[in-house]
Amino acid sequence: MKIKSFPKISFYSIILIVIIALTGFIAYSNILNSFFLSDDFVLIALLSKLGPFGLWFNQQHGQSLFFRPLLGLISFLDYKIWGLNHFGYHLTNFGFHLANSFLVGSIAFLFSLNLRLDLKLKRFIPYFAGFIFLLLPSHSEAVSWISARTDVIATFFALLSFSIYLIPINYPNLTPSSSPPYQPGTKTPSNSPPLPRGG
Repeated sequence: MKIKSFPKISFYSIILIVIIALTGFIAYSNILNSFFLSDDFVLIALLSKLGPFGLWFNQQHGQSLFFRPLLGLISFLDYKIWGLNHFGYHLTNFGFHLANSFLVGSIAFLFSLNLRLDLKLKRFIPYFAGFIFLLLPSHSEAVSWISARTDVIATFFALLSFSIYLIPINYPNLTPSSSPPYQPGTKTPSNSPPLPRGG
């Protein structure tokens, strides 16, 4: 049995990735310059008063609502770096959304390896999938609304976990990682059990 080696990224691929990233940045440029929105003001106030633990408490009742330490840490780091500069918070959200788009493309690539398609089409599918995911209008809220970053961060780790799971199926010489320990720190829906390895 011939063991497949993990493909190297070509210069052509790098150019396409850069073009997709720049297109996304241009598409979201208005959002990056927009001010805080709705619950964002409460978020900033909690971070300024309670630090990284601010997101664990309800500002009215002082009771713990969610246990999302990673989300609290990322938001607190944003606060320490950017202060009241809204651009930085939106940039972080966009960075996670862009990474999610690349992960969607990676997953599409790993799935396309097992399809009987023309080589050019196989190369096209990952970029198209990532590009469509990046520019879907329904995803703009997670970038524009800082308090909704739970979605982009949880999605990032869920997609990363799934892509890591798929890699050894297509490349048996690579060892899969164990069940990721970081998901419980982002969002409850991503706390799914690890998928069983196919035989």
